[in-house]
Amino acid sequence: MDMGTDTKSDDRNVLTPGNKGPRKIFENVWSKAKNHLLFILTLVAVFLGLIIGVIVQQTVTPYSTDLVVVLLKFPGELLLRMLKCVILPLVVASVITGLGAINAKSCGKIGGVAVTYYITTTVMASILGLCLVSIIKPGSGNQDDDYVGTEGVTLNQNTNTLDTIMDLLRGAFPDNIVQATFGKHATELTNMTRDDGSTYLKRSLEFKSGMNMIGVIVFSIFVGVIMSLYQRNQLLS
Repeated sequence: MDMGTDTKSDDRNVLTPGNKGPRKIFENVWSKAKNHLLFILTLVAVFLGLIIGVIVQQTVTPYSTDLVVVLLKFPGELLLRMLKCVILPLVVASVITGLGAINAKSCGKIGGVAVTYYITTTVMASILGLCLVSIIKPGSGNQDDDYVGTEGVTLNQNTNTLDTIMDLLRGAFPDNIVQATFGKHATELTNMTRDDGSTYLKRSLEFKSGMNMIGVIVFSIFVGVIMSLYQRNQLLS
């Protein structure tokens, strides 16, 4: 008797509409979608942007297209500004606190690996970029080619591999850490003419806007290591 009652109750639980109905299916789908909500929203935003861009291109007159593009870019520009604003304090605080919380020997290994990795990838990117420029020669048919060889004109192909590596090492040890947060020095090549009529390339260091991230990272590593050594000395004393 009890077994029959239990069987009937189990059948009712299985056949209940709430267990297999649309609501239950929606809850299951939503519970899985919540784990990948950022990815889904990103895809939706990409497709919406594509659709809006096609609609604007087909419906808006060419005279007002620039204004529409500026208005559509404005929210994204605000987001990028906010993200760039938090990069510097986030990197500095993370590196200093992370290295300050471990022993000095581990700090040296981690800092050396981080700096070596950054320098290696940057040098590889520079060499690859120079090779591609030499092969593809972008803008070779431009009118600016007429200015190559004119005195006082800065070349478009500003630097070579050696200058890039030297600029990277200069940036790793900035002379002013405050200045490194909003600018960096880079080598510029300028055509110059001697008295005998021959030309040569004059190298000069120019200050350019943009965060000197490698300098900020190296500075943060040094501060973190010093904090770790100080804590160790305090514990030993």
